[in-house]
Amino acid sequence: MKLIRYLSFGLLLTVAIASGLKAQSATSSANSQNYSACVNGYYGCDSRQLTEPERAAVADAAHKRNYSDCLHGYYGCDSRQLTESERAAVTDAAHKRNYSDCLHGYYGCDSRQLNGSEQAAVTDAAHKRNYNDCLHGYYGCDSRQLTESEQAAVTDAAHKRNYRDCLHGYYGCDSG
Repeated sequence: MKLIRYLSFGLLLTVAIASGLKAQSATSSANSQNYSACVNGYYGCDSRQLTEPERAAVADAAHKRNYSDCLHGYYGCDSRQLTESERAAVTDAAHKRNYSDCLHGYYGCDSRQLNGSEQAAVTDAAHKRNYNDCLHGYYGCDSRQLTESEQAAVTDAAHKRNYRDCLHGYYGCDSG
């Protein structure tokens, strides 16, 4: 009889502990999810539930996200929250993005922000893009910007394209 009582008590104790652990686990899981949402800047973050060390980690993560946004030129950047060294890095990154945009002929290029050697490289890249456009018969070719030897190469390439078009019966063949 005592054995049954001890076993019953042990079983009740085990069930009670397991129930308490499940409740504690559920609370811990909810806190962990909230902390994760806060650290990642997600909707659903309740900063009131964070501990002081968690709040510090969340603030650090928010600062790093803002710095990354500024560094990459993304919307939402608040440069007022950056340190001087971070502002300098952001300015340098913006200059490099602008130079790259100009070098590749992308919209948004502000050539007034380029130095002399960068402007020369951009002019050379634009000339090469134009020559390539003319060489392949692409829209946007300005043959007036080509040198005599480039114009000769473009004329030869156009002749070869026309010959190929006529040979294969393609639209655009000029047999005249």
